[in-house]
Amino acid sequence: MKRSVRILVTLVLVAMLAVPASASAAPSVSVRLLARWRVAQAITIVNAGDGSGRLFVLEKSGKVRVIKGGQLLATPMLDLTAKVSTGGEQGLLGIAFPPDFVTKQYFYVNYTDTLGDTVIARYYMSANPDVATTVGAQTVLKVDQPYANHNGGGIVFGPDGYLYVGMGDGGSAGDPLGNGQRKNVLLGKMLRIDTESGSATYSIPPSNPFVGATGYRPEIWALGMRNPWRFSFDKTTGALYIADVGQNTWEEIDVEPAGFGGGRNYGWNWYEGNHAYPPGSTPKSTAGLTFPVYEYNHTTGGDSITGGYVYRGSAVPGWQGLYFFADFEWGKIWAMDSGNTATLGLDSSLLFPTFGEDEAGELYVSEYFDSTIYELRDGSVPPAVSMRRLQGPDRYATAIAVAHDVFPSGATTAVVATGERFPDALSASALSGAVAGPLLLTPSTRLEQRLLDSLAGMGVTDVYIVGGTPAVSSAVEGGLTTAGYSVTRIQGADRYATAANVARKVKDIQGPAFSGNVFLARGDQFPDALAAAPLAYAGHGPVLLTQPTTLPATTKSAAAAIGATEVTVLGSTTAVSSAVVSSLGLPSTRWQGADRYNTAYQIAAGAQGRGWTTYSHIGIATGLQYPDGLTGATEAGAKNGVLLLTRPTALPVPTRVALIGHQTDASSATVYGGTPAVSADTYQIIRWHLP
Repeated sequence: MKRSVRILVTLVLVAMLAVPASASAAPSVSVRLLARWRVAQAITIVNAGDGSGRLFVLEKSGKVRVIKGGQLLATPMLDLTAKVSTGGEQGLLGIAFPPDFVTKQYFYVNYTDTLGDTVIARYYMSANPDVATTVGAQTVLKVDQPYANHNGGGIVFGPDGYLYVGMGDGGSAGDPLGNGQRKNVLLGKMLRIDTESGSATYSIPPSNPFVGATGYRPEIWALGMRNPWRFSFDKTTGALYIADVGQNTWEEIDVEPAGFGGGRNYGWNWYEGNHAYPPGSTPKSTAGLTFPVYEYNHTTGGDSITGGYVYRGSAVPGWQGLYFFADFEWGKIWAMDSGNTATLGLDSSLLFPTFGEDEAGELYVSEYFDSTIYELRDGSVPPAVSMRRLQGPDRYATAIAVAHDVFPSGATTAVVATGERFPDALSASALSGAVAGPLLLTPSTRLEQRLLDSLAGMGVTDVYIVGGTPAVSSAVEGGLTTAGYSVTRIQGADRYATAANVARKVKDIQGPAFSGNVFLARGDQFPDALAAAPLAYAGHGPVLLTQPTTLPATTKSAAAAIGATEVTVLGSTTAVSSAVVSSLGLPSTRWQGADRYNTAYQIAAGAQGRGWTTYSHIGIATGLQYPDGLTGATEAGAKNGVLLLTRPTALPVPTRVALIGHQTDASSATVYGGTPAVSADTYQIIRWHLP
């Protein structure tokens, strides 16, 4: 079901519509996402209409979270995890705030209890305006559920002040109990109840369509629903939009105009969309049935519709009056106009369980598995933060691409390190920065013509080789010398000694400008040192290497020889033990995280706190290999930026948090390496985390 991201699509889906497709031209819509907050399995996003600007987000597990002033509050407004069953489609599914919530100070939730039944309950706010209390909670409505799926879940106050409830058909497949058409059950229906007339539970609005009708439950507003998972009212017209999840073939949208009065039968389980159900069966009479205004087939559009909202915001004037909806399984977002013609505005690899609307009418969508809430933005407007990929067909070509980008006017000195083994190469960033030259990579035993061409193209005359002959062979050194370059090799007996000697050379070059700081990282793994490479390039200290539990003598002597006055430790005590730090005998600061991705985030945060860097430029590289990040660090360092790490096919949580938290700081971003290092999908997710 999941495919590569394709955005800015203007494909018009041809659907069988109750209103002919020719009724209107397809709206022109392009959707871009912007990650705003992280909430675990956000299943509902609503506002209270109280002027506070808050958003209320339901975690499927049972918590109500509050977004206030653009920030996700740490304390949940309500925690019902002990009351909620969460298997499959179950969970805390809906929340609604009554008219005049400011005065009433209570709200309603819809959840499946520990027995799997639907409960709609009333909860009251506490003295803290952002926290509710369980004291005095009241069960308003309880509906037995025969199966664990098709629970519906949406609850919304309509323009008439009554509470509308979306009830699925009770589950299993094909509605085996026939609940969609049964008049005396609440399953498979849209309900309309009066919760605000003073009753502890609810009363029946006298204008409900089946009041007094023999055999009908009076709560019923509409019947023939399979699973109206999400529905909403147009804030301007009052029309009711219902997205009903289909069975095996068709997804549908039903629209009831404002003031119609209810009583419609939308056909399930006699019809799925406009088509007789089960497929191939003799169609039942259509008398008294209302068919969808829009449907799409599982072979072309997806297989689980997520209803949204009619856009009534102001940020994108061209979206006014368009109904936005999505497909949960296929990651698509469409916009449908008043003529029921839909245009695909976004095709992604994400999973969209719900939309949200703030008080201003701007729209949001949540992604289920990555736990991110995105804002919908106009994809036809260029993003504020420029973003690109610097790459080549391999790590050597990527290094060349970075070098020529960072040094468009050339450089007299270059640093060459192996592209095959990380230990010697890790310390090269500080040297590259000290000589104000590019960092290029070479195969250990072969001098390639493209390296020679790159050096010549930049006007390089002097080359530093970092590492011994196992890292960069004598043949490579000899070839550079033969080509006319003045070559200096910096090496040591092992990786620790090589890093120590590079630090000495950096201090010699910098002279009085030496910061006094040294970075200390484990030498048997690369990620921690890699994340600090832009800082080393920018002159904030060379990188020294250590064993996790033993400080090499060469490392200690180098720190003393260069006059280090402080050490910044990269990684946890598992990576660099406290004993190792103590034996260095310098004032220390440790930047660490739970894994390489979080450590990179903490290194960036620590450096920003020291005033060493900013998030004005963000570099991102794979955390599974070192070459692209190492050479890309020269660009990040030259731009006083940070280097964050990612998995090739998934953007890690710490990196997401870093990007969301610094959206207002960023002006540019670069992903280093090709799609094997950072996939096209991951690149797009990064793009959606930047404004």
